[in-house]
Amino acid sequence: MISIVFRKAGNLTGHVLTNQEGLWINKKKEVGSDGKRENRKGEDAAEDEDSYLLEEDDVPSATIASDTELISEGGGHLPVFLTEPVDSFVVKNKPATLRCKAAHALQIYFRCNNDRADDSVQQDFVDPHTGTRIVDCELNVTRDHIEEYFGKDKFKCECIAWSGSGQIKSQPAVIDVAYLKKQFESPPYSVSVEAGHSTELRCLAPLGVPPPRVYWLRNNVPVDADSDTLLVSSEGHLLVGQAKLSHQANYTCVAENIAAKRLSDPVSLTVYLNGGWSSWSAWSECHSRCAKGGQKRTRTCTNPVPMNGGQPCLGPSQQKMDCNTACPVVDGGWSRWSAWSICGSDCTHTRRRSCDEPPPSHGGRSCQGKDISVANCTGGICNENGFKDTTMNVFCCSWQREDGWRAFDRRR
Repeated sequence: MISIVFRKAGNLTGHVLTNQEGLWINKKKEVGSDGKRENRKGEDAAEDEDSYLLEEDDVPSATIASDTELISEGGGHLPVFLTEPVDSFVVKNKPATLRCKAAHALQIYFRCNNDRADDSVQQDFVDPHTGTRIVDCELNVTRDHIEEYFGKDKFKCECIAWSGSGQIKSQPAVIDVAYLKKQFESPPYSVSVEAGHSTELRCLAPLGVPPPRVYWLRNNVPVDADSDTLLVSSEGHLLVGQAKLSHQANYTCVAENIAAKRLSDPVSLTVYLNGGWSSWSAWSECHSRCAKGGQKRTRTCTNPVPMNGGQPCLGPSQQKMDCNTACPVVDGGWSRWSAWSICGSDCTHTRRRSCDEPPPSHGGRSCQGKDISVANCTGGICNENGFKDTTMNVFCCSWQREDGWRAFDRRR
């Protein structure tokens, strides 16, 4: 039997008695204030009464040692773990490998689900720098090991390190079979969103162990959340805080763990832009130069132009209104005289003109003078009654010619 001494603040407070069956702790070994051990009657009996066997749960839990002095100290210490097993997964047909390393140990082994694992591999060597004996142990856990275990808890293994001073156990490591189902719990669907608004592409990854990491591809390229102003929520949804035209693309949800990688069907994110009116143009000139008329102004649906199925502009693109322009006063003007008419039986012919170049308007004055002119068509030889010209001592007579002109004859 070996005694392991514990010290606290320089005073002896207790010791451990150990054998291969377990550890006993004596609480009665106390130190008085004078530094001398107190004497009590029946000390041996008291030791038996106050000593107790450490159960398995009382075995000290492992702490990874990194201090060379701790490793290289003299005997009388429990083993110290340098490496403890960690949670691992069996991936397809590749077993999970557990590793354990301890100093000051005579032997280390794995215990899985409270049963010693006989198929672990142990190696030992002496550290050339410290002279400390180090034991390394490795265990491969296969899919068959896990599937043949029917306990309520998960498959667990822990490392036990044993020496002449006692034994310690490591932290437990949980071993599970890694998998990732093929079907997404909720695949993403295509979404349309107006530019400047928020939306999300929802994606619930397939069930898997360990839980898969979810990320997104945009046109088959991983989404850069820092530069694309996109976020992936803890559930795996792609969040679009303020949609831009540059966000429009095909997106794929990817779920991946150590067992597999699953890709959803690509979905589209459409960012549409509703049309907006430009400013009104200036009013056009009144189309009538005089009296009542009209004028108009226009606008275009270009601010912005509707895109990707966005709504066109609502409302008219043209406005009209009546207008009035003051008309100038125009005085009447005579046209040119017409040709002379044929000579009449009264020995006269006429010509006419009209006041229409321009006609008087808007209060303008009418033309001054007559619109008809009458003149003798015989050169004054015959008078209007056809009588003899007394100066010429002749008589005048006239008749209608076939060509419509009137002819005259002078007779003495």
